[in-house]
Amino acid sequence: MAQAVTPRLATQTLVLAISALTVLAMPMLEAAEGMAPSAGSDAVIHPPQRRLQRSADLRYRLEVNAVDGWRSPLARGQLWLEAAKPPRLIWERSLPQFYGPRRMLVAPGGRVLLLDEGANVRSRHALLLLDPHGQTVLNYSFDQIQALVDLPAALLVQRALSGSWWLAGPPRLSPKGERLRLPVGGRTLELDLVSGQLRRLP
Repeated sequence: MAQAVTPRLATQTLVLAISALTVLAMPMLEAAEGMAPSAGSDAVIHPPQRRLQRSADLRYRLEVNAVDGWRSPLARGQLWLEAAKPPRLIWERSLPQFYGPRRMLVAPGGRVLLLDEGANVRSRHALLLLDPHGQTVLNYSFDQIQALVDLPAALLVQRALSGSWWLAGPPRLSPKGERLRLPVGGRTLELDLVSGQLRRLP
């Protein structure tokens, strides 16, 4: 004989269903918004398998692609000159970050800045600057950034954006696109995108 459905049983069933849907939806929402767990979490939310970033003048397009659909954490980057008709591939290379970089910037002239990693780790490639030919100009680990700002690691993590161990706010590009300022733990780093010099501002 079928069990009668009481109002209390129906309410409990509805609550459980809503809870299950919420748990299932959170990873999709976080992935769609580019969010990630805090630095203290071990969870991995995979980024999209193909990501695009264009320069402000729309001359360049950076593509980051999963090599095998994220069955492994390997990613490849491609820089395209969109000003050419048809667009021309300038360089293609493997990227060292697990699941690709978390944030990307394409500066005027084709220089590329990659920040953090898709995996939530104490990154060896927290700040990676590539020249217009795809060659490494500068590669700073989290530990090197911490040493440069001279602040405790725990403080950097506490003040960081979601998904980063150190970046405390959006990077700010100079009007001519030659320098970038990065807020870190209440201090500011300035990166010269041409020379690759990274310094702490007074």
